[in-house]
Amino acid sequence: MPEVKKKQGEQFILAGTIRNIGNTTINLGIAVVLSGPKTYGMSVKDIGNLAPNQQFPLYYVEYIPSDAPAGRYDVLVSAIDRTIGQEFQRIDTLWDIIVEVITPIKKIELLNVSVS
Repeated sequence: MPEVKKKQGEQFILAGTIRNIGNTTINLGIAVVLSGPKTYGMSVKDIGNLAPNQQFPLYYVEYIPSDAPAGRYDVLVSAIDRTIGQEFQRIDTLWDIIVEVITPIKKIELLNVSVS
């Protein structure tokens, strides 16, 4: 699986194409889900009505949650039927995000000190 490394609070972009391969029009919403040491469901992006075989370009900008524990997260796409407000499919993008948590270090430096 391809992977990218990110830190808490950093932006990631999911881009691709959505195609309705069903036989009915869908009032579609899409949400990114990060599934790893903790699961995060991101906000739902309204795609609108997607007819059978119709495509829609996907460009989704999100941020790694500031409280995300370090570890490997699967990047999933949740397809939501906006008419009834329910997820009907969850797709693995086959991408992983490795979240690195920076341990705070408290340290100072003294410069140009003089004593008289």
